[in-house]
Amino acid sequence: MKFFAVILLVAGYCMCANAHAQQPAPKLDNINRSYNALVENTNTEKVVLQTDRKVYIAGEKIWFTAKTVNTLTQKISQQNKNLFVDLVDDKDSAIAKLVLDNRQATTNGAINLPEDIITGFYWMRSYTAAILATDTGNITIQPVYILNTRLHDEAVYNKQFISKVNKSASQPPIIHFFPERLTALPGIISTGVLQITDENNSPLIVAGSLVNSNNVAIANFTTNQLGLARINFLNEANEKYTAIFSVNGKAIPYALPPAEKAAAQLSVANQTANSIKLFITLEEGLPENAKATVLGVHGDSLCYAAIGAGTYGTTISLDNFPGGIASFLLFNEQQELLAERKIFINKNNYQLNIQADKLNYGVRDSVNLAISLNKPDGTPIQTSLAIAVQDARLTVFTDSIGVHHLPPLDQSQLAQWLAANHNNYSAADIDLLMMAIPALQKNAIATKNANTTSGLDDDTKILSLIGKITTKKGKPEPNLVVTVLTKNTNSFFTDFDITKPNGSFEIPLPQNMDSLLLSMQVMDKYKFVRTDEYITLDTFNYPQFATPVYLKQQFMAANSNTLIAMRKRNIDTVLAYQGRGWLKPVIVTAVAKPELNYDASKRINSISQILTSDKFRYGGKDAVTNALLMVPGVSLMSDGNITIFGAMSMGPNADTRPLVVVDGIAQGPLGAGSLDLNPADIDFIEVLRGGEAGIFGNRAGNGVISINTRHGPPRVLNAKSNFRIIAPLTYHLNAAFFMPDYTSSEQKNNTQPDPRSTIYWNSDLATDTAGKATVHFYTADNTATYTVTVTGITADGEMIYKRITINRN
Repeated sequence: MKFFAVILLVAGYCMCANAHAQQPAPKLDNINRSYNALVENTNTEKVVLQTDRKVYIAGEKIWFTAKTVNTLTQKISQQNKNLFVDLVDDKDSAIAKLVLDNRQATTNGAINLPEDIITGFYWMRSYTAAILATDTGNITIQPVYILNTRLHDEAVYNKQFISKVNKSASQPPIIHFFPERLTALPGIISTGVLQITDENNSPLIVAGSLVNSNNVAIANFTTNQLGLARINFLNEANEKYTAIFSVNGKAIPYALPPAEKAAAQLSVANQTANSIKLFITLEEGLPENAKATVLGVHGDSLCYAAIGAGTYGTTISLDNFPGGIASFLLFNEQQELLAERKIFINKNNYQLNIQADKLNYGVRDSVNLAISLNKPDGTPIQTSLAIAVQDARLTVFTDSIGVHHLPPLDQSQLAQWLAANHNNYSAADIDLLMMAIPALQKNAIATKNANTTSGLDDDTKILSLIGKITTKKGKPEPNLVVTVLTKNTNSFFTDFDITKPNGSFEIPLPQNMDSLLLSMQVMDKYKFVRTDEYITLDTFNYPQFATPVYLKQQFMAANSNTLIAMRKRNIDTVLAYQGRGWLKPVIVTAVAKPELNYDASKRINSISQILTSDKFRYGGKDAVTNALLMVPGVSLMSDGNITIFGAMSMGPNADTRPLVVVDGIAQGPLGAGSLDLNPADIDFIEVLRGGEAGIFGNRAGNGVISINTRHGPPRVLNAKSNFRIIAPLTYHLNAAFFMPDYTSSEQKNNTQPDPRSTIYWNSDLATDTAGKATVHFYTADNTATYTVTVTGITADGEMIYKRITINRN
């Protein structure tokens, strides 16, 4: 077949190439149309999520920063208003749900881990409404390992995980083939990448052969630590090929797809530090003179452009390509994407220096770090960075989670992964990853989810409390005064609204208070508190969906020494001496109290009866009811109702049922279904039998059963009530990272131990116009090597990463 290639030098773009078989220059608009089609069809977002580490103890905080970036350019993008970050378990039950204001760039935060969360792997998920609407497989997911030192249940989890791994070992492996050049053209080698994992998406290292229909081996392969292997073979017409390998002594066959007769393909024959050999292959089924446009792009920079016909190869200089992931794309004359090939160029686009003021540090010593960020030519880079300083033993554990698993095959997340890990893999291994990345305009697995995204980018119900008040018969109640005030913060807030003719009200919510808890009261124009109205709140519905199984990756902890060290240290978030103004230490001799297995801070009264979760967690559907009957004074009446100290009211229609309260919210008298909660979701139950129930008013005359769940109050509250506590969803506010201040000798010499492992975190460290920033913190007590990790995204879409170590002798 004949070919011609014309290389254009496009003004304003970083291009450098040599022309082969040069013909009269085609029109520039052919290049522009193809490039514009690329930009238009890849105007989507991904989330880059960074945490301070990947292993935590129950009760600590997960510190994180999240940024939405354009899929093509990797530049920070703010198309969507709301950015969601949640933490879920293996069954996608939410431990935490956060909404961040993406347009205001307030996308740093912290997740408080419950003290009773069980040991195991969990998943942080981050996404926008647009991402969720397109494909749940496009969400960002990051595994974190949480250890509960109070429950001592890591052995139970490890046993369950090993059982799961052993069970999966009997399942067939998951196989994918990514053809780079699968051609039936005579004399041209076909090549592609085979990916082999188990059902948990963990890579399998196997050896095998490629055989033809006569069972004759024509090529051998061995997968690497990422489960990837390249296969090269000469594809004969009408021949069928099968990859055969063995797992657990069982032969596994996998039939390779046949060559498409009308395919157009891009492949890389050789890559050096300065150039690549690129092949364009057009199969015989295409018109003989079919023209195609080749674009070489890095982010939104067009670095190479050519128009040619037929099958040919060309050498392309990489001197003017930036470092990182670059894409070569093949378009037909209708600007449709025919093929794509990504490459990784191992060169630095920035210079990040982190300089400590000492070689070694002592106990509770002052540390000063000087940071400078510049382009290779010395131009300063002004941007926002995240910095984490932690015990190197935790870093080793964190790294062990990601060493032997397949990295995310998504360009945005892979760019972040490569910034941190590319030096740990060979150029050949990284090139196999490049071949496995789905095309910019294609998804490997589509899980459409458009029905779950209605209203997710609307902030109306986040900024305001919206509701409606009606009578029992549904008639609107106008001219009622609805007042709300804060209940759980030091800052005071109160506001009111008067219901409209349709009974509706809308009260602006304070946006400077996170985890807002409000008290609401309704009064008529005569200033009487209304007790007969029905209040319906129109609340923000947080998205609920199943995480695609293939995104969940669990990995056993390989470093037992790290686990032992974690069990010995205290929890960072409960240090009693954070900040200035410590009290002098006092030695007290006392009898040790037994450790509580419930959150005592939620207890209403100190003389109430408490039912802890061990009394009902493992029972059947009547476990909660049976546990309540163990409380003195609680009995079951002949009509099936539960009462406290028997019937407290007289008369044929007297209501003897106690009031049910869930997470501080009165639900009404105990009735059918009131106790139909999952026992595993209940932290403890408190029974108020006497005067202590008076805080709930007249409705508590028959006593109160207060149920406290493990993950806080529900967000949608529609129960009838004259006084209610509500927890509206507001934008998450980033908490301050507290650390001891050893400025004075009194504080430094305090005898209270300081066993912190994470000694510093800042997710909004800004470099100035000179590209510089400074950091100051103090070391802890333990002798350790600390890792200092700096990450970020520049305005040009460059993923920043560097790690150094400092010593605490």
